This record gives sequence, C-alpha cells and structure tokens, in this order.
Amino acid sequence: MELPFQFKQFSIDQQDSPFKVGTDGLLLGAWADFTDDESILDLGSGTGLIALMAAQRNSAAKIIGLEPSEIAFSNLLKNFKASKWSSRLESIHLSWQEYLGNKQGKIDHIVCNPPFFISGQQKQDDDQANARHTNTLSIEDICLGAQQILAPNGKLSMIFPFEQLETNLELFSLAGLYPKRICLARSRPKKPFHRSLVQVQNSPNWLIEQSDMTLLEAKGYQRSNEFEALTKDFLLD
Repeated sequence: MELPFQFKQFSIDQQDSPFKVGTDGLLLGAWADFTDDESILDLGSGTGLIALMAAQRNSAAKIIGLEPSEIAFSNLLKNFKASKWSSRLESIHLSWQEYLGNKQGKIDHIVCNPPFFISGQQKQDDDQANARHTNTLSIEDICLGAQQILAPNGKLSMIFPFEQLETNLELFSLAGLYPKRICLARSRPKKPFHRSLVQVQNSPNWLIEQSDMTLLEAKGYQRSNEFEALTKDFLLD
C-alpha cells in the first residue's frame, strides 16, 4: 500500500493514481501568484497538489479542482475532504471541454500543469497516457477556454518544457493572453533550462517580470537556496 505524500500542512493520497506528486506541480504551486485571487481553478488537478498549495497560500479564495480521470478524482475527493481548507475547496469530475460548456461566472486565476508530450510512444493505460500526452488537452484548448472564462485582468499560470516556450507564447498571443511573469528553471548550475513557468493575463501588459531558478546544488540532491526558499512552507526537512 502506498503511503500518502506528507507536506507541512496537508497530505496527498495518490494510491493507484496516474498523477503522482512531482517537481513540476510543486514548482508551479509555489511560484504562481495567488495574491488577491477570489477564485482559482486548478485545471487537470490530479490528486489536488496545486489546489491545496493555493489554499495554503491564499486564505480566502474559492478553489476548484477540475479532474476528468476517475482514479485521480477519487484521490482528489479524499485529499480535499481531509484538508483543513475543505470548506473552500470544490472538486469537479469533468473534462475541460465539458466544464466550459457548463460554466457560469468567471474565474480570477487558472493554474495548470498540463500534459505536454506531443508525440512518441504512449503508455497503454488511458489515464497514464492522458496525464503525459496532449491527447485530450492541448495548449490551444487551454488558451481558448481560459479566454472564455477568465475575469477581467484574469491570470493563467502554467509550466511546460523550456523548448516549448516560444511556440506557447505565440499561442497565448493568438488567444489574447499577454505574458506577465516568466521564470526559467534548470536542474543544476550550468545545465540548460528544462522548464518554463509562465503567467499570462487577458489584459495588455508592457512590463514582463523575468527570472531564472536552479533547483539543486552542483552535486548530490540538496535543494538550492532559491528552491529551498520557494518551497520551505510546504516540504518537510
């Protein structure tokens, strides 16, 4: 039996789920700017990691975890119910397309750690394949849907491979979403960047906050000072 992944203020039950706790979700949940958000949608919530991090960081926001996978959704329900922020958390078992067709009202902030493998051999299990590949949720789908339901000055925050940054910025632009913050992440000093964290918004912005981050020290598995500072409120020592 797989034990829950324990954080400082919550735990993640991920038994049998195709969506395991990983660095990408942790990075996005700690980096995204949830300040002043009244409503947050975790798109493809998996077991609820990013939604729970958002709840810890924003003490008032209503937070929705949207997850189409039946197995992951079962874990999501458990994790939301077990958290001390359960009264502000809502879990919805629908696809992005189904949610858009039923959505009433607007969202201040959409946060998404999307599937981003476009081609290549896929795993046989449908949930695992959909978790890793853009079978049912493309960047274009996310952008166009976000523009439909974002409130004025609404935000979309995502993480994806560094090599997709230029293409995805073009897709954001075509959907009328303007970059506000960009952070490039590398695993170790002097290594090439491997992840891009991007916040876009649906109102024009002429000043882009740009930064970079190294996750680990040059040798071993010790977290870098900047990664430690970013995640100190969540990770156990």
